[in-house]
Amino acid sequence: MRSRLLISAVIAMAVIGVALAWRINPKASPKVQEAVKHEVKVRVQQLETKSNGIPVEIIEETATSSAPNVLDDVTFVLRNNSGKPISAVAVTKKVLYRENGKLYGNLRYSTVDFAFHPDMANAAPFMPNAQILMEASGPMTFEEGAIIESVKLKIEYVQYVGAAPYGAGTEGEQRINSQRNGAKKYKEYLAKTFAEAGQSLVTVVPLLEEQGYPEELKLSQDENLGADRYRRYLLKTLRTKGAVEVEKTLKLKR
Repeated sequence: MRSRLLISAVIAMAVIGVALAWRINPKASPKVQEAVKHEVKVRVQQLETKSNGIPVEIIEETATSSAPNVLDDVTFVLRNNSGKPISAVAVTKKVLYRENGKLYGNLRYSTVDFAFHPDMANAAPFMPNAQILMEASGPMTFEEGAIIESVKLKIEYVQYVGAAPYGAGTEGEQRINSQRNGAKKYKEYLAKTFAEAGQSLVTVVPLLEEQGYPEELKLSQDENLGADRYRRYLLKTLRTKGAVEVEKTLKLKR
């Protein structure tokens, strides 16, 4: 009897051992394979070094990927070494991926703007020696079978306060200006609607709660982003400071 019990115990331990080995072996467990992150390299092309170092530097760059064709997030930090305050920065984010043996590139922009609209003048500029965290707006998913290889980050445009910009005439500058223009157009539309309603918010509030914008404004993609940012700012003002503050804002001619 004792011999049978001993044999049974040994068999049970062996079964448990096999089960544990199966669970921790990535080759045997698809679930474990799914949990393994796909590695994506991040390469940085810094600005040319000056006497005081790299004027605006990209540091602490990371990318996360849950599958070969999915880029979940790209984060990095901007550090201002220029000695001058900065009002806006545009960074290109080029995702290199391979599909059917060919290498492709997908170009996106990350921007930060501290002089977006005069109504939001409380936003202090990006001061010397300061750092700001830049994050992606959301995951990017490519076709099945595509493999993301790397992400290249490059500062394309820097708008200094009281000094000549870096990268004037680039698409980065155009995108920032377009977003500002979209906010301006949208505020003018809201102010007109407000005035036509006898300076009543009855027709304005529903507009602030919607995410769509009238076709008559003819907003470009970047202008649409600017309009949306201003809409969310005004909606937050309404909820935190009340209707009177929104009315004052719409009466201001900027």
